[in-house]
Amino acid sequence: MNTNDSVLIDGLILFTRKELMKILKISLSSIDQIPELELPRVRFGKSVRFTKDSINNYIKEHQIKKELL
Repeated sequence: MNTNDSVLIDGLILFTRKELMKILKISLSSIDQIPELELPRVRFGKSVRFTKDSINNYIKEHQIKKELL
């Protein structure tokens, strides 16, 4: 299996759940529990992918919330 499962479509990189798990250092079940409104995803049948922008926005949003506490 390819260690890099991300997909490049028209200049847009889409990351898999497993890649996101490594980026955020959280479990797959934790990723599945993140509401789609907080972390938008792209679906191709059963395949779920995440854009770099949606990942970056999710991280920024959580940094802001943490700083406010």
